[in-house]
Amino acid sequence: MTDSNLDVIDGTLRFTSSVGGQISSQGKPIEVSVLRATLTPDRQSAVVLLDWSEMQDNRAHNLIRVDCKGAVLWTAPLPHSSTTDCYTDFDLDSAGLAASTWQGYRVPVALDDGKIQELKFTK
Repeated sequence: MTDSNLDVIDGTLRFTSSVGGQISSQGKPIEVSVLRATLTPDRQSAVVLLDWSEMQDNRAHNLIRVDCKGAVLWTAPLPHSSTTDCYTDFDLDSAGLAASTWQGYRVPVALDDGKIQELKFTK
């Protein structure tokens, strides 16, 4: 499988082949603009932060992982179910994936299935 490159242009996610630059996928996942995206270590998918303001729910599940064809592999849950919340940022590095929420949580998220590993209140 060929490695992918990733761009976010005007809220649109675009995967291209690292060999030849052919577009393999381009669009807005779940019809919502992309704020930020980072390739996963295998370069076959990306973790994507969607624009919460375009989502209808006051609990915007806006952290997703998509494959290089644009299919959603998982959507990360939010830490608590009773308050307005969304993801505001994430880091993906050798230590794994960690994301921050508007309500003040910093949570490690499993890259394989999107599940929250533990809760840490930071606000």
